[in-house]
Amino acid sequence: MERDGQLMRDRLINHLDLKRGMVEGHRDGFGFVIFDDKTENWFLSSRQMRNTLHRDEVLVRLKDDSWKGKTEASIVKALKPGIERVVDLRKLPLLTIDGSDARDFDDAVHCVKENNQWRLWVAIAEVSHYVQPESTLDQEAIKRGNSVYFPGHVVPMLPEILSNGLCSLNPDADRLCMVCEMTISEQGKLKGYKFYPAQMRSHGRLTNSKVNAVLQDETNIRKQMSPLVGHLEELYALYKALLKTRKKRGAIDFDTVETRIEFTHISRIMTIFPLFKK
Repeated sequence: MERDGQLMRDRLINHLDLKRGMVEGHRDGFGFVIFDDKTENWFLSSRQMRNTLHRDEVLVRLKDDSWKGKTEASIVKALKPGIERVVDLRKLPLLTIDGSDARDFDDAVHCVKENNQWRLWVAIAEVSHYVQPESTLDQEAIKRGNSVYFPGHVVPMLPEILSNGLCSLNPDADRLCMVCEMTISEQGKLKGYKFYPAQMRSHGRLTNSKVNAVLQDETNIRKQMSPLVGHLEELYALYKALLKTRKKRGAIDFDTVETRIEFTHISRIMTIFPLFKK
């Protein structure tokens, strides 16, 4: 107990030099306390990390028995959970765009053009908040390696409540995510970027075919999706700028043909046909 910092000898905890910082967790179970002044980081053992999470704000003291040259910390008090540190992007009209048969939605995009350049947000579903290192979920996911998709069903790497629920960017649902916010020139060149955790709310679950119909000026679809048409046209304009830059640098497009299988009512293969991108 003394080594854990739960029990101390000869002096009161209130009289110690305490520091406030943010926890940065490592996938191997240990972590660090990051201080605002950025002058130093204190090591947190896996034992100390049991009662805290990545990005939590904590009050710590320096341990007397630090070892192997590490400046080791002991957590005295948890101050704020990390969830409060995320950037609130719920009003930003992020959209998911996937195939019509997609079962989960793990990325969303939005862009705006301002001052002759684009700001692009790419949000990826945050899984690490729910799947902690060395947890049962983590160990099972390592065993499976990935989700396996069959024509009629899927064997998920994570439980369905996560893969199709909390870790899927479903429309009109608050979700945690990791965001890359980029600045891109009119010529399609990356000028700057930053990563940060955020909370988002998908403003639409779109399919490739519907987006293509909007961009092909199909009147009925454009009317149905009128609130989103401007956002899609902006994304398409950015896509064309990026594609132009990509071609200039000689990038090769390895575009393979995807196929789809149709089954009979008794699950026998009826036909296999190619899917062509429009």
